[in-house]
Amino acid sequence: IHTIQLNDPAASTQINLDDKVVAKLLNGQESLTILGDTSDTVTLDNFVKAESSSLTGFEQYTAVVDNSTYTAFIDSDVNVILA
Repeated sequence: IHTIQLNDPAASTQINLDDKVVAKLLNGQESLTILGDTSDTVTLDNFVKAESSSLTGFEQYTAVVDNSTYTAFIDSDVNVILA
């Protein structure tokens, strides 16, 4: 999985992801992109928000699992909760 698309104007979506789940989803890849809108919420466990993002229009979050760094780029419209 490289991209999760939450864009559904008729529904709000809430997903919870922790660092280990993201590591398994990425299966050797380094980053995940999550697209969505203001009605969507993503809760991230064990992630840290980067001060700036290397991808325009997205907020960047990172986590380290087993000495590997994983990055989640989340559409800046999406509500993000760091747990």
